Amino acid sequence: MAEGAGPTPERAAEAAAEPAADPAGDRVAAAMLAAMGALQRQDPRAALEHLAAVPEVRVAPEAGDLAGDAGSTGTVTAGVLARANAWRAQAAMDLGRYDEATRSLRLALRQLRALGDAEGLAALAPLQQDLFARRAAVASQGPLPDTPLGRALAAMDAGDWARGEALALEAAAAADAEADPREQVMARLALARVPGRAEAAIHEAAALADASDDRNLVTAVARAARAADVVLAPHVF
Repeated sequence: MAEGAGPTPERAAEAAAEPAADPAGDRVAAAMLAAMGALQRQDPRAALEHLAAVPEVRVAPEAGDLAGDAGSTGTVTAGVLARANAWRAQAAMDLGRYDEATRSLRLALRQLRALGDAEGLAALAPLQQDLFARRAAVASQGPLPDTPLGRALAAMDAGDWARGEALALEAAAAADAEADPREQVMARLALARVPGRAEAAIHEAAALADASDDRNLVTAVARAARAADVVLAPHVF
């Protein structure tokens, strides 16, 4: 489980802090507590079953008793829903269901941004990075080549981010010198795996892929952007 993204007793207590007179809130609190226990037992399938009782997004007032402004009495707060989506992402990722995990993580990130919750966003950074790395590993074919880019990816897979970043920068410089669009894009996508570099590197990769007009490169960048929740302008061929 990604460091900083998992459930803790304190987070579960916050999730359970709904008024006793609110039946919907009680159901959600019970589901969150059960999901927390399942994740701590490393049982992601059970966690997802419990989280099925928690809505992904807030509902309109006329739709039932889960509506209301964040923090108001008798409601499930937007912060709790964001946490539930983050836990869904963690559980789905642990099951290898990366598309599902990406969707849930993007929901959580958007909800936290809407709340202005910088601390919550920072707590999800390790989960976002772990998911991005796992998707990249699944997408790769065969053994990594003995090149700066291949060595960069191998270093990142081993958790050596400093060496991985240095090798990815070396690969990017070599690709730029040779004006090789594919290697230029792949080097930037490798850099995007480094914590704190995703947005800038993916935008650079997108510009290079767009200029190449290579559909495969554009598609690869679009997938990386979705995994990292980076918004790109659509490319028109």
